[in-house]
Amino acid sequence: MSANLPEGTREVGHRTQLDGLRGLAVALVLVQHLGGPSVLVARTGPGGLGVSLFFVLSGYLVTSLLIDARDTHGQRCSLRSLLGVFYARRWLRIAPLYWLVLGIAALAGVPAVRHAWLWHVSYLSNVYFALKSHWDGPTTPLWSLALEEQFYLLWPIAVFALSRRRLFALTCGLVALGPVFRLVIWLALGPSPFWLLLLPGYIDQLALGALMAQRAGAVAPERVRVHVLLGFAAFMVWAVFVFVAPREGTLVWGLQRVAQPLIVALGAATLVFSASRGSKLLWGKFLDTAALRALGTVSYGVYLLHAFVHNAALGLSAIPGLAVLAPLLRWLHADAWRWFGVSCLTVVVIASLSYRLVEKPILTLKSRFRYALLAAKDPVKKHT
Repeated sequence: MSANLPEGTREVGHRTQLDGLRGLAVALVLVQHLGGPSVLVARTGPGGLGVSLFFVLSGYLVTSLLIDARDTHGQRCSLRSLLGVFYARRWLRIAPLYWLVLGIAALAGVPAVRHAWLWHVSYLSNVYFALKSHWDGPTTPLWSLALEEQFYLLWPIAVFALSRRRLFALTCGLVALGPVFRLVIWLALGPSPFWLLLLPGYIDQLALGALMAQRAGAVAPERVRVHVLLGFAAFMVWAVFVFVAPREGTLVWGLQRVAQPLIVALGAATLVFSASRGSKLLWGKFLDTAALRALGTVSYGVYLLHAFVHNAALGLSAIPGLAVLAPLLRWLHADAWRWFGVSCLTVVVIASLSYRLVEKPILTLKSRFRYALLAAKDPVKKHT
């Protein structure tokens, strides 16, 4: 996911636990998407816990970065220039690998890419799935990347242009919009989840992360422990929602579907906040483990590639000259945990290579797009 923003976290005060949190989020995605049918897949909705955690984390990190740029350089740079730097840095972080993967998939003849190429390249995958009302193989995870990019297109304008009070009011309104939109969709269109893939369907999760970023300075360090406990309490409520499932189509079932994303986001927001402060609890030590931080570093590639790699592995024996792999693949498939482990290891290795060979060299270009350099060149234009 595009939540992995190492440059943003370092500019606003990097915490290694945020890397660990990204690693945890993408690990949850792998469990849901590669671990086979489970209660997690059946009842948590599109993306599950991992994507919800990514959404909250993205809202927090990007808003922190934007607020820091506004407060530090806002009086010396025009709004247009500030937006230009932000969009350039986001493009360098997200688009090159994204378009490279789509290009390779199209050249390889992957049907899910070729027949919806323009939708995916334009970051409108979520709109495509909403209109078609079905998932589409390896491109399925792209809906959340598209939703985030749509948020990133609009949100910087609000942060740079609005006063603190108005920005806070707008953020609270967006938190409320999510469940209201889900309720309207449920009442109007029934239980289908696809229209919820539009930006308003998950805006409360992104907005809660943004809200935590705006309120970060107002919470005393000693209150971080309380936030962690509240986060786990929220996840306990979510567990009740998941494992005590009412009959589909009932009023209770509908209200559950409306409220669940917000409850998950409340828990995720408190955990994101505690990680940003460097939690001293066992939770913080867990996030600080080297393996989890390393996974967080390559989390964007893992998320983007995992469905493509998984589908490619399934079809290896059908490729001319590779039929010899059929017995090995059958042996791996015979055990769900064995197949899951090999799939995850393969995805992480490929994502690590893509990070070193593609992402990291491109990220060096971001030094040409810095707010400090812009402030030295840009004429003084005051804006709110």
